Amino acid sequence: MEQKHYNVLISGGGTGGHIFPALSIANALKRRDKLTNILFVGAEGRMEMERVPAAGYEIVGLPVSGFNRKNMLSNVKVLFKLMKSMMKAKRVLKDFKPDIAVGVGGYASGPMLKEAQKYAARYENEQGQQREGHAAEVSEAEQSEEKKEEPLPDA
Repeated sequence: MEQKHYNVLISGGGTGGHIFPALSIANALKRRDKLTNILFVGAEGRMEMERVPAAGYEIVGLPVSGFNRKNMLSNVKVLFKLMKSMMKAKRVLKDFKPDIAVGVGGYASGPMLKEAQKYAARYENEQGQQREGHAAEVSEAEQSEEKKEEPLPDA
């Protein structure tokens, strides 16, 4: 029987606290199965857009950015970036066809995991820190039990 090789989408970044755990996940998956396809999704102009390719992985950037909590009027632009990011996330899912999507926190995790829910890909929100960020809280609140299936089988 032929072994299935998974397509794994890893989304997030912004800081080393998100990027390096994401790279660790990718490296562990590659050690288990060298033919696992991994695609990273990050925020355009952020640290992950340099660090991930330097580690040997492909990355797609979303035009997402964070909310300005001091100047709420400036968030109109943020909302347009969010809508554009959601549309791009849909295209990424359609083209890459992930078996599972993993969010590690950061601006790109929110729109990517939200679209992964609609796409019916299995998804996990992996936050190594004590308190999750806002995007993770929203994603977790909306995650339905039917999408959280048993863990992936051992390779």
